Amino acid sequence: MAFTQNPVDKTQSTKRFSFVGPMEQRSSSSSKDQRFVNWLPELTEGPAKENKQWWLRTRPGLTSVYTTTNATPRGCYYWNSHVMSVAGSSIYYDGTFLSSITTSTGNVGWAEFLDSTGVRKLIMLDGTKGYVFTAYNSAPTEITDGDFPTPHVPTPIFLDGYLFVAKADTQDVYNSNLNDPLLWTAGNYVSAEMYPDTIQGLSRNNNYIFAVGKSSIEFLYDAANASGSPLSRHDSAVQQFGTPAVGTIVATDKEVVMVGQINEGGRSVWALEGFKEVEIATLPVRLALNAEGTNITSAKAYAVKVGGQKQYVLCLTSRIFVYTFETKLWTEWSFVNTPYYACDSEIGYPYVQINTGSNTIIAKMDDASVTDLGSVITSTIVTSKLDFETTDRKRMDQLVIMGDSPNGSTDVPISVQWSDDDYQTWSTARTLNINPVDSDIRRLGMFRRRALKFTYTQPYALRLEGMEITINKGQT
Repeated sequence: MAFTQNPVDKTQSTKRFSFVGPMEQRSSSSSKDQRFVNWLPELTEGPAKENKQWWLRTRPGLTSVYTTTNATPRGCYYWNSHVMSVAGSSIYYDGTFLSSITTSTGNVGWAEFLDSTGVRKLIMLDGTKGYVFTAYNSAPTEITDGDFPTPHVPTPIFLDGYLFVAKADTQDVYNSNLNDPLLWTAGNYVSAEMYPDTIQGLSRNNNYIFAVGKSSIEFLYDAANASGSPLSRHDSAVQQFGTPAVGTIVATDKEVVMVGQINEGGRSVWALEGFKEVEIATLPVRLALNAEGTNITSAKAYAVKVGGQKQYVLCLTSRIFVYTFETKLWTEWSFVNTPYYACDSEIGYPYVQINTGSNTIIAKMDDASVTDLGSVITSTIVTSKLDFETTDRKRMDQLVIMGDSPNGSTDVPISVQWSDDDYQTWSTARTLNINPVDSDIRRLGMFRRRALKFTYTQPYALRLEGMEITINKGQT
């Protein structure tokens, strides 16, 4: 007998599934296999190793803080308790216009500078010119020294009283005079020439400067040379991968992370702590990076700390991948208007720069927010195909959601769909109400292998643990 309305123990079974796991896309497409959109994986641990609990938490929303005129976002930086930003050809502080620059597109780069007298300055590069701020609300001074490298890669680095800038399409890293970013001397540069490569960007980890090329990375340190550049190469430390996308180079508190590629082909995401590299991209991320083609040059990334965890946010043409360092898992985020630039703050949340189509704004990524600038956040879970260790036909009698009740005793809906044909078609959505007592639906029909999709669009933060499924298993 295949099924019974009153099943005996051997035909009735209940199994619990976690909602946390790796992305499993078989290709660069997002239409099939396990996927998590607009969630943060979270791990809570007790004193014993077995006391671990995995959760998915809805990601923080965006709240507008400052508004500027409509223009292309180019970068932002949090300095002396104020948000400095560039949109188009205009510089702003806290949303207030400050001054104009001659370029209007391309990334701008920032670096703080501290001279020997204790004067703090902010450096901004736009790829052609450099600017020095001495106060957040005063127009910057342009670097006009004829020996300042131009055009340059807009990734300035401060180290030991010098400003370091890479000249575009060269192997050369130039340095300012000691304690003065406005003054430069001819011949004060070092070449990263171990490989026939040109520098795409500079970064820093501890007391080393990373000269990142297209297919290699060289490491420079302050050797206190008496003439020329103070830097020397660390010849025994070199990486044979570089980056096709300078906008993805991000220095965190511990590591430098970037999209990398090697001469043999193929792209990935690498994290370097000191000289040690770790490939953190999984197969779905690598496939999506390769599918970007030449669009990879416009990819951007930033690091933020939200939900009590640190994330590397990688913005590609049509998808945003998010790596959480604490859990070492990738998820995806989506926005109505994508933030391509972010900066930290001392207040506990990051700022991001967004263009809405009608204006450019600075928003905060706020754990307390459940919308993106008032727009509902759609959070989606798509599971892998479940077959309960057999392809025999079976009936799904009950589906229970396990998690927190997001609005006390009041029902909060989440929609449930399923696909029994390898993600080609989906059932009509059914509503499952989440509450403190009985978050379930029943009579979910027959299947052999089934993927489930959960879609949450409510204005309440939600934390989910997993699901429990009861089936009546057949014999054919």
